[in-house]
Amino acid sequence: MVFMEIEIRDFESTDIDFSYELYVREKESFEEFGLTRDFMLECCFRQDYIFLVAYADRKFAGICGCLLYSSVGRAEFGPIVVDKEITGKGVGTKLLERMHEKLKKRQIKRVCAKVKVENMCGRKFFFKNGYILETYHSKYTSSGGDALEFTGFIL
Repeated sequence: MVFMEIEIRDFESTDIDFSYELYVREKESFEEFGLTRDFMLECCFRQDYIFLVAYADRKFAGICGCLLYSSVGRAEFGPIVVDKEITGKGVGTKLLERMHEKLKKRQIKRVCAKVKVENMCGRKFFFKNGYILETYHSKYTSSGGDALEFTGFIL
């Protein structure tokens, strides 16, 4: 096994180009709503949104965003993605763990992730990290695709 140095930190405005490029490269995994670079940047500085970036061996490796519903102690992932070249090396799990730490500090108890049915990597990732399959959303995406909703609990 090759050791990889993984750094997870809060998003900074200088991360926008790498973040958006990664999102666009992997966009088949996400809802089709035409996320723009400017909208992504705007969301990153909202009070009800947490955005993290990952670097592996000092190279940009992944992103993880989470929208907060603080009044009810809940949150929803979107997006969470790791560069395909290093998928399976622990970067996504580190992003998830750091997000859980941040959510816990904000008294969030439950977090969900909607994953397209055909996104097998996403499904496997959330199962592997202890999430449960809670709901099947028929014709959920704008193109009529189905989605699964996974739920995790912050302890």
